[in-house]
Amino acid sequence: MGLVDDLVQAVDAGRLRDLTLALVRIPSPTGDCARVADSYAQALRSFGLDVVVEAHDGHPRSPSVVARLQGAQRGPTLQFDGHLDTIHAAHAPPRFDGACIHGRGAADMKSGLAAIAEVARVLAQADTGLAGDVLITAHGMHEAPWALGETVRQLIDAGHVGDAVICAEGSHDELPVAGKGLGIFELTVRREGDAVHELAAPADLPHPILVGNRLVCALEAENIRFAETVLPYDLGSESTFIGVFEAGDFYNRVPTECHIVGTRRYAPDRAFSKVEAEFRGLVERVAGETGATIDARFWRQRDGFELDPETPVAVALRRAYAQVHGRPLPLAGMKYVADSSVFIREAGVPALQYGTGLARAHADHEWVDLLDIVDTAKVLLLTAIEYLGVAA
Repeated sequence: MGLVDDLVQAVDAGRLRDLTLALVRIPSPTGDCARVADSYAQALRSFGLDVVVEAHDGHPRSPSVVARLQGAQRGPTLQFDGHLDTIHAAHAPPRFDGACIHGRGAADMKSGLAAIAEVARVLAQADTGLAGDVLITAHGMHEAPWALGETVRQLIDAGHVGDAVICAEGSHDELPVAGKGLGIFELTVRREGDAVHELAAPADLPHPILVGNRLVCALEAENIRFAETVLPYDLGSESTFIGVFEAGDFYNRVPTECHIVGTRRYAPDRAFSKVEAEFRGLVERVAGETGATIDARFWRQRDGFELDPETPVAVALRRAYAQVHGRPLPLAGMKYVADSSVFIREAGVPALQYGTGLARAHADHEWVDLLDIVDTAKVLLLTAIEYLGVAA
């Protein structure tokens, strides 16, 4: 066997199982990732990497891990990135059943972090002499609605960015080359005065529920218009979704407020500022028509993105996948949002979203197949070798 085959064979399923379980056993809801950050940093240090745990302004319990494996030459830097935090939903105790790892964060995305660490271990202990550096970053403040990607942006602002990035989260059987952007909105319809009996209400009194209904109808009319344009890579169309509609406390009282919360997903090439301006224009139109006061919050979760599938890091990953699986890696659209778009749109570097699978992410019962973690680690390892090259 050659050098590359030896390295692939060095990927250790037992180590991947143990590190994933160790990380999953440390609760790390968004905003409270200090313990898991320290544990991950310790694992990377044990492989001989230079590691620091960096604090972030405004997020004292969500530090980031920054580690580097120096190459033998001054070549490009490949960055592996992942988030340490999980959603706040409760879960049964973590366990391994002989095939799968169960627990909150197993799929999303502590198995991806374990795969990154295993790549670093194999490369560091084999002393391959890569022609460039491997940079590893792990951060919190990822999961909405508790966060909006604050700490990954602080890492970028601090200069912790490679020439190309692989975020080890997402499907292990397709490569997203386009993705929608996501905005979240919160609308509160208000009127002056107290709640009153329906028979005592003046004829011109704005009814928050009816105003809320006007808003929902206007947004649904937008959805009909959006449906006329189908986006590439099976992304569907732009959309607005209503997830919360709350108002009233009694069957014959006119309430003072109506509360609406939802999402606005937009095309890969659109700027959030224009999407926001359109949304606020719709709200202002309904407010003018009804005489109600409508307070609107609208914030960006992630922008959309487009990626050239022939960019070098994408070519490297596609070749690595074919070598591990014996078949081409399909190109796809990404309907969810993730951190690759932050690197593409805000750091200006190519970034891929490729992980151990997200089918069970955020589920009541979250799990990941150990074989998928092993295969993902092998693909990431071969990608690093292909992209960075081996020093002469």
